[in-house]
Amino acid sequence: MGESVIKYEPDIALYVEDSDPLLFYKKISRLAKLNSQSSGKSVQLFFEINEFFVEEVKQLLSNEGFQRVSAKRDLNGNWRMAYATFTPL
Repeated sequence: MGESVIKYEPDIALYVEDSDPLLFYKKISRLAKLNSQSSGKSVQLFFEINEFFVEEVKQLLSNEGFQRVSAKRDLNGNWRMAYATFTPL
């Protein structure tokens, strides 16, 4: 991570246990899905991601039932964002 990130972001926002690096993505996607199902409305998720976990985040979203799962690169060509839509049945 860049020095500016480490210097200004709290540790709790940057680090998770190595045993579950997708912990927050799992929790957020599951809450979004539940909210979508209970409201009957579609939901879109946009995640800033670690470039080394792009495929894992996309797979997680697909496994949770999200559609149109994709990722985008930043201006430096690094994977930086993943996004997906969930539409309840």
